[in-house]
Amino acid sequence: MPAARAATLRVVSDAAARPTRQIATDLALLRGSGRATLRLYRFAPAGLSLGRFQDPALFAAVRIPHEPVRRPTGGGAIFHDDDLTYALTIDDEPSRGAEDWYALAHDAIVAALADCGVRATRLLGGAPHPGPRALETAWCFAEPRRGDLVAPGGGKLAGSAQRRIRTPRPRLLLHGS
Repeated sequence: MPAARAATLRVVSDAAARPTRQIATDLALLRGSGRATLRLYRFAPAGLSLGRFQDPALFAAVRIPHEPVRRPTGGGAIFHDDDLTYALTIDDEPSRGAEDWYALAHDAIVAALADCGVRATRLLGGAPHPGPRALETAWCFAEPRRGDLVAPGGGKLAGSAQRRIRTPRPRLLLHGS
C-alpha cells in the first residue's frame, strides 16, 4: 500500500450490533466517498452471514440461535458468534486485481497477529478461490484456499471476500473474519 494511503487509513472499532446493522454500515461506507476505513466489529446476537450468491435454503438446518444476514461480498457462509469481523472500504485501484487486494490485507493481518503473539502465514500454494459464485463448499472456514491465513498446523484462521463497485466512483469493500 502506498505510504500516502497508509497514513490516511481510519480505523474504527464499533460496538457489537445486530447483523443487519453491521452489514448496512459496511454498505454505507462502500457507497460513500469518504476516506479509507478499516472497521472492526462483532455481531450480537450471533449471526449467520451468507455470501452474496448463496442460497439461504442450504442453511435451513442450522439450529443454533442466530440472525441471518446476506453480505454484499461473495464467499462462503460464516457463523459469527465470538469472532472479530473486519471491513475495509477504500477507493479502488482498477489496475490492482482481486488477489493483490487479498495479499495486501492479509499480509497486514499477519503482521498485526504477530504483534499479538499469534503465528499465521498467508497460504501461497494450494487451490485458488473458486470465485464468488462457486458452491464447492457452503462454509467459508471449511477449507483454506490460496491467499487465506493459516495457523502453523494448517487450519484456516482468516479469509476475505470482496465487492467492487464502479459508481458513483470505483470503491472496494473487503470483508473478513
